[in-house]
Amino acid sequence: LFGASIGVVAADNRDDGIMPLWTSISTIELDVGFSEDLGNALGAATKQSTASAIEGTLVLYKWVDNDWEYVNEWYNYRARGTLIVSGDFTAEPGVTYKAEFTVTAYTGGVGETETVEYSNTCPSN
Repeated sequence: LFGASIGVVAADNRDDGIMPLWTSISTIELDVGFSEDLGNALGAATKQSTASAIEGTLVLYKWVDNDWEYVNEWYNYRARGTLIVSGDFTAEPGVTYKAEFTVTAYTGGVGETETVEYSNTCPSN
């Protein structure tokens, strides 16, 4: 179902080692895939071990008349483990879909938020 995805890791490679970019978020991955007329948007995120919880909202849009049109959204919350937010949708051949995945992880009651985007076009039959 998934051919490509975007992954974001909270690290900056430097000569002196790896420097974390985020305090509370560890990784974020996002994908939009198709199987005939069924589409799926999937976001996954992990929190740093010091974070108490992580939540995310996945919003799906489609490109119509030179603008992004809202399709649907999904939400999930986790205190432990990997956060998974996923949603199925009816896909139209030749249409481009964009997912926006907004993740917030909490350390000491303070939220840290990051948003990533990924788009993919449903193949024509």
